[in-house]
This record gives sequence, C-alpha cells and structure tokens, in this order.
Amino acid sequence: MNDEMKLFQGYQVQWDALRSYGFVQTQDAYVYRRDMQTQGMRMEWTITLDGALSGRVIDTAFMEEYINFRMEHCGTYGAGIREEYLAALLALRDACFIKTSFRSAQANRLEQRIAALYHDAPAFLWDSTPDAGVFRHRGSEKWYAIIMHVAGSKVQSTAASLDIINVKVNEHESSTLWQEKGFAPAYHMNKKHWITIYLDDTLSDDQIMRYVEASYRASKQRNEWILPANPKVFDVIAAFQESDTLTWKQGSQMQVGHRVYIYYGAPYSALLFQCRIVETDIQAEGEPRRMRIQYVARFEPERYPFALLKQYGVNSVRSIRSMPESLCLFIHENETKVSRPK
Repeated sequence: MNDEMKLFQGYQVQWDALRSYGFVQTQDAYVYRRDMQTQGMRMEWTITLDGALSGRVIDTAFMEEYINFRMEHCGTYGAGIREEYLAALLALRDACFIKTSFRSAQANRLEQRIAALYHDAPAFLWDSTPDAGVFRHRGSEKWYAIIMHVAGSKVQSTAASLDIINVKVNEHESSTLWQEKGFAPAYHMNKKHWITIYLDDTLSDDQIMRYVEASYRASKQRNEWILPANPKVFDVIAAFQESDTLTWKQGSQMQVGHRVYIYYGAPYSALLFQCRIVETDIQAEGEPRRMRIQYVARFEPERYPFALLKQYGVNSVRSIRSMPESLCLFIHENETKVSRPK
C-alpha cells in the first residue's frame, strides 16, 4: 500500500473544495501541480472521478519521476523530499477530504442521510469486523440498520466484495425482495425479518432510505399490544359488562398509557376490544406482575378477524405480543369507537 492509500483510507473527497485548493478539472480527473521547496522538484496529484488519489514527484531538470523518496532507505536528500511530500498530503487531506466510516460512497452517503434524519451515528461493536456499523433506535435501543463490507459470495453477488446494508422488513415481504435486483437474503440476520441490500448503486439512495425509514419505524419502542383471551377460560365480554376495568398479566415493557387490543379466540377469532393501561406493577407476594386495563371500544368480529391480522404479520396470538407498525397504522385509520356494551 503506497503513502496515498495509507493516509487517505477511510476519507472521502469533497469535490467543491478542490478548485479553491488549486486543482484544475480535466475531462476525467482533477489535477494539482506545485513546485516543492527542494529546488528542481515538483509534486503532482491526480484525483479521478471515482475519488482515487495518486501522486508523484517530478525532477524538472530531467522531466522524470523521482521515486527514491518512497524507498525505506532513501538517504538524507530523499528523506527531506519525503517529509515535505507527506506534510503536503496531510494538508490536502485536512482541506479537501472528510473522514468516513465505510468503504463505498453510497454507504457513506446513507450514513450522512441517517444522521441528518435521526441524529444517529453508527456504533462499531466488533474488533473482528471494524467496518461493520450498527444503527440503533434512540428510544428503544433496537437495531434498525447495519452496514457491513462482505465477500460477494456471502450475499449472492458476483462482486469480489461490497458494502451492504441490512434492514428490517415485513416477513411476507422479505422472500419477495430476494428475487429483485440489488437484494439478497439477510446476511448474518434472521432472514424472515431482515433483508440485505447491495450498496453498489444498483438501488438509488432514495430507494434504500425508504427501507431504512420503514425499519426505523419497526424498531421504535412499542406502545401498542395484543392480549390473547380464551373464552373457555375467561369471559371478557361478560367481565366488561360488569366493570370497565380488568386486571391482566403484564408484559415486561408495558407501561401506563399504552394501548392494548384483546384478541378473543374461537368462535370469534378476532380483535374485539381496545383498551388502555391505567395501572401497572400490581403484584401480590409470589404472584406475577399484573396491570389494570380500561375499556375504550368494542369492535365487531368481522372488523379485525385473524385472516386480516395475518396480512400484517400476525401469524399467531398465543401470548402478549407487540402490534406490527403496519397493523397499528391500519387500525388507527379505520377504528371506530363503540359504546360500552350493556
């Protein structure tokens, strides 16, 4: 690895800064030339349109490239030229480049857009994979995106290696996306709930950000829940006729003010009630924590049947579970409060 690659690895050129620094734009590159303090020597830099920097020192007396300064043992004269050249490279880096986290331009652009939208920066958690950056939701601390550099063979790509981003998707969407260009089954993640997207400009930044935003929404702290009720064990309909509040087993993340929906089993097999949590952490010695829920509305069984819930990723309701974001939005748009049953 030459000096330019070592000093500029992990940095991205800022094109607007090159002209003011003294670069001249040609058809396929930006070029910079200046005389060095060492008499008869001139340094030249070329930055191609893909951001690659190369440099050389020219002996103007012979109009030949001087390469001795790059050797380990280059003598006093060569060492002086090397010192000046490296100092100039560092000055260029400070003036015209910014530090980046990832290898590909698209990955770094997405990092900037995520920072602007959510004020989140990637966390680099593993020494073994120092270029794998995790984005966490500030509210829930859950991951919603991971950018990594992997071998192409790991993600069904013909590239030798590439940057990828993993994001959360609806499990019914993931297997469909596998068939589309620019996508692959999630690398190192649950393939039902995550998808891998190539960061090689197959998809535009805008397209990828739509998946990032959906993943972010899916990762936020839940405040809407589904509670299962078995009519053979507990008659919720009759209980709400007696009182507008009930006590119920409490989930670990459930808080006062959260919205809950009671899923009533056969013969209804549908969401029947909307309630809100009004008290938590009710606990008798030796008993699990319970909460108090208050009646808000009742729905007709045909409004939110199990067949509809499955379309939004609810394949079973055997225990307390969070509401998928897409189902929350659907119900919010369609719910109609019904007066308490008499």
